[in-house]
Amino acid sequence: MTAEVPLVKTGALPLLFNGLALVGRGLGLERTCLSVDALEKRVWPNLGEGHLDDTSRALTASAIASVGEDSRLTPFGEYAVREIVLRTMRVQRALSEFKASHPEILARRVERPILIVGWYRTGTTLAHRLLASADRVRAPRAYELYFPVPEHEEPLEADRTRIKRTRAMLRLAHLAIPALRRLHRITPESAEESTVLLDNAGAGIYMLHAFGAHGHGERLMASDLHAAYAALKCQLQVLQGPAPSPDRWILKCPFSLAHLMAFHQVFPDGSVVHIHRDIVGALASVCRLALTLQSAFVERPDVRAIGRFWANFCLEAAAHAERARTLYPRGHYIDVDYDSLSREPIATALALGEKLALTIQPNALHAALTEAGAPSPPFARDLSVFGLDATDVVRRHADLTTTIGRREY
Repeated sequence: MTAEVPLVKTGALPLLFNGLALVGRGLGLERTCLSVDALEKRVWPNLGEGHLDDTSRALTASAIASVGEDSRLTPFGEYAVREIVLRTMRVQRALSEFKASHPEILARRVERPILIVGWYRTGTTLAHRLLASADRVRAPRAYELYFPVPEHEEPLEADRTRIKRTRAMLRLAHLAIPALRRLHRITPESAEESTVLLDNAGAGIYMLHAFGAHGHGERLMASDLHAAYAALKCQLQVLQGPAPSPDRWILKCPFSLAHLMAFHQVFPDGSVVHIHRDIVGALASVCRLALTLQSAFVERPDVRAIGRFWANFCLEAAAHAERARTLYPRGHYIDVDYDSLSREPIATALALGEKLALTIQPNALHAALTEAGAPSPPFARDLSVFGLDATDVVRRHADLTTTIGRREY
């Protein structure tokens, strides 16, 4: 028996926007243009100045095409996709111009970064914010991720400008998705996930969650994203500034579970913290998160399509991760149990710090835990809402781990 689809409260902003758009269309106004060519011309009015590189252009085109094929966007959804793509294009233009005027940044070393991965909804945010409290580490803040290139020479003014712009973005996001405050607490200055840096390279990962771009997700899974991870490194080099940095970057990117090979190719001395959770709990949580996000942008989110895509994504990501792990020494990886992290976050973080050769003060950990706030309310583990059978999902995962020879952690 299939459970009833949960109701998701839509924010005031999408309702108002969609209503005004209907009036506008009745008056003959055109729909939002989602052509890559048209958006590119808005960012590069004179294409002689430069334009998207071939890889970024192909990824952006894939994401936009997939949104059109896989979902029926509302007018607000079309507007949101356009603004997201324009922001990433502007970041790419700013990066290109910054590299042209500061070619020395490509020689800056990014030493021994730490990447936190796992299926989505496995405690990666908590682990990230706890490890970010260690001495001599640096976790990128939300305003740095969304706007990695400073617009002013004076550092304080550059930070103020980016923080202000990020705060305005988050305010709109909370008006569109009221539940976002409790599902993923974020401020302009909080440590945030490095998926944004991949999206700045055109990867379009956010499109999978919020706009149901499942075809694009399948193409991403099969793609070599070395160029996107190289772009991620370049953004870290920009953020480090001109002075040699003794700090290690603490990065968090659940999506990277499927692309650890590319991470290791770009960061051969990097370490990976891999958080493990039972697949039913993780899958139920990410499906409901996707449904919540899509309810702000899609006319009628397809819950079965959500379940089908994320079940396949979780299983394939696990397979990709295991294959990558066979090629790199065990010393590159530290495994963490989700239940232990949730139950004893301080003790787990201290143990992690010791294995990673980090110095973490207990009082700093307690402050980080307080700042992180209460954990997100647990989602029901019933997968039938999304057309999935929990027993079948567990069996598929067991079959996969047997096939690829998954080690016990």
